Amino acid sequence: MSAVDLERVEVLAAYVSSGGASEEEVRELEQLVLASPEAKAIADEFEEGMSDVAMDLEWEAPPPGGLEALQAAIASDSSEQAAAPATSGRDWAPGETASAGNSSGETPIISLASRKPKSSKILVASSLLLFSAAAAMAVMWTQERNRNQELNKVANELRSDLDGLKTDMVAVDREWSGRLADYQEKAEIKLARFEMLQSPQLTLATLGAESGATIKIFMEPEGKRWLVYGFDLPDVADKDYQFWFVPKEGAPIPAGIFKSLGDGIHELEVLLPDDITNITQAAVSLEPKGGSESPTEVQMIGPI
Repeated sequence: MSAVDLERVEVLAAYVSSGGASEEEVRELEQLVLASPEAKAIADEFEEGMSDVAMDLEWEAPPPGGLEALQAAIASDSSEQAAAPATSGRDWAPGETASAGNSSGETPIISLASRKPKSSKILVASSLLLFSAAAAMAVMWTQERNRNQELNKVANELRSDLDGLKTDMVAVDREWSGRLADYQEKAEIKLARFEMLQSPQLTLATLGAESGATIKIFMEPEGKRWLVYGFDLPDVADKDYQFWFVPKEGAPIPAGIFKSLGDGIHELEVLLPDDITNITQAAVSLEPKGGSESPTEVQMIGPI
């Protein structure tokens, strides 16, 4: 059911629940209620609300015409009362004054039975007044309900926005925490390398190739840590540069894969295992991605 149809249901439900709807409007609302559970829910809500408002009120459903009939009834009754002779409630004899019938001078007592009943137009007006008040209450209640629904909608949107902001804050915090940890790790590595290069026990070995490429090996004997830098080593697709320990006896030992820094510069940090001794040479080879168990395309080799 469209929003326009639901608005029509609200209008009809307000009139029907307050007793001011025509037969056609009642039938129209009944058809809408049968066609849609949403329409039935709205009609039930209006009926429940109006039953609370009108619990202590009893009135006759007004005739068609509404406010116009009320105004006409009040105007007509007022004109008739103005034209009627002013009396105190009984017929006076000709020439008799109000005080003549009571020689004692007391105000005459008029029984309730002798009073004329209220005009039927006044009764209709009273009924219309009750209907108008109930209809006004229905409109006010509807407006308040719609305001509450709008406020709830805005509150839900704000809660959704707040949840989204919280999620974004968590994601940003996670991202920056990861970046900070990465920066700290890189800073610690650079600091350790800087301290190593300041060590008085630091030694340097150089390997060269006919192509002009060179390898600089900074060795800290006490810590058995080596910093290896390659220069003028061009990157090769699907290939890695691999470093090797070459003992005095036995096969070369894999020592790690170089990391390319661009512009032909490569770096590698290795720790010399305690069980490896008698290392007399080092070598660099070009291997398939991930490295090999034994060197294949040796680029350079030399003493250290």
